[in-house]
Amino acid sequence: MISPQEFEHIGKALAHVSSIIHLEKEVSREHLYTKLEMVMSLKRYNIIIECLKRAGLIEEINYMLKWKGPGQ
Repeated sequence: MISPQEFEHIGKALAHVSSIIHLEKEVSREHLYTKLEMVMSLKRYNIIIECLKRAGLIEEINYMLKWKGPGQ
């Protein structure tokens, strides 16, 4: 079971990663992780990217993440 604190942390991480991709419009998956590796594990990063893809907010083509959500 996930704790309320961990749930809040995941929500903040999702918001942070999505806002970076939204602002940059397109960014390489590796480059984005290098910006975040000090604050997030690779496992958590991959989960967040997959959540954003499944939600239809981003797409990934050849390791490039492209914003597809509102305000594109």
